[in-house]
Amino acid sequence: MFSKHQRSAISGQLSAVSSQRSAVSGQQPSEPNDKPTPDDSQTPTSQPANSPNSTNSIKSTNSKNSTNSTNSKNSLYLWLTLLLSLPVLGPLLQPGYYWGAHDARHSVYFLYEFNQAIQDGIWYPRWAPDFAFGYGYPFFNIYGPLSSYTGQLFIWLGLDVVTAVKVVFGLSAILSGLTMYLFVKRLLNPAAGLIAALTYVYFPYHLFDLYVRAALAESVGFVFVPLVLWGFYEVMVRPRLTAVLWASLAYAGLMFTSNLLALMFTPILGLYVAVMIVWAFFGKAKAEAKAKTKSNIDDNPKSLATRNPKLHKLYELYEPHKHNKFATAILSGLPPLFTLLLGLGLSSIFWLPAFIEYKYVRVDQWVGGRFAFGDDFVDIFQLFS
Repeated sequence: MFSKHQRSAISGQLSAVSSQRSAVSGQQPSEPNDKPTPDDSQTPTSQPANSPNSTNSIKSTNSKNSTNSTNSKNSLYLWLTLLLSLPVLGPLLQPGYYWGAHDARHSVYFLYEFNQAIQDGIWYPRWAPDFAFGYGYPFFNIYGPLSSYTGQLFIWLGLDVVTAVKVVFGLSAILSGLTMYLFVKRLLNPAAGLIAALTYVYFPYHLFDLYVRAALAESVGFVFVPLVLWGFYEVMVRPRLTAVLWASLAYAGLMFTSNLLALMFTPILGLYVAVMIVWAFFGKAKAEAKAKTKSNIDDNPKSLATRNPKLHKLYELYEPHKHNKFATAILSGLPPLFTLLLGLGLSSIFWLPAFIEYKYVRVDQWVGGRFAFGDDFVDIFQLFS
């Protein structure tokens, strides 16, 4: 064994030899290096299964699969709504026309006169030139023009007047079911939308309007009723400009289609809005909304303003009246009231002249004689016949 002094000498000699070799080769002495080589550093390594990136990838995949499944389900219910509504068109697909229905002839005559006025260059007709033994009278002053405009489109496409009337009847039946499906799907779920749509399409009065009364304008009005309800629902739930415009256009469309249906439906619409107000501020909906937002919304207005300025404005609007439910209900009723007034304003070209010139119209003949509505109610035994 070497002594300690000998080992030091040998180590010094080895170091000298190493230095000489480095000088000859022109390189620095090699030092130990634990760093990976460039090739090693570029070699991809597999991530653990429980890494954040892997978890996010799994969540993203699951979210996409869930979205695709939901879209497929919605498409299925939508197609079922359309397919199961088709049988209502059966009588309309038969040759000829059901002239014996109550207003079947009038629906054809109205569209014929409307087309005559359009051909004369009157784009918003008020006068039916051939009525009253050729003297004419302002029938379209009191008859909603939207169903006639729809029929006019098909006349321009080459259909005759009778066929155009049948097409409008058929479209009104299918589209009414579609709008009801979309509304109830938004309110509840696609399955409920399907049930509501089929109930709406095959509701006895709806079929009666199509094939017994043959009331063209009122049948088209069935398309707009769900749209109005949907629009006012959005105005109440999320008051915003697009919802107000949508609801007001839907209400104006209903007025342009059938002023009588709009007149009967407006009180129901008011009751509908009142129920939503009561439900939101005095019932279960308010408690559910508080439970959902309790973990997301801080009661401190400063922190709320920092995170969501728009929500802070709503907080400031509600805060002074949160202990006064009546004041809160009044504030909640302002958006639907403004929407209703906007809808009336958009349709005023139709209803305002009719209202002003109402005194020149003989309405007594509509409620007396053979038009007395009291004579048209069915007897009890007829309900079971």
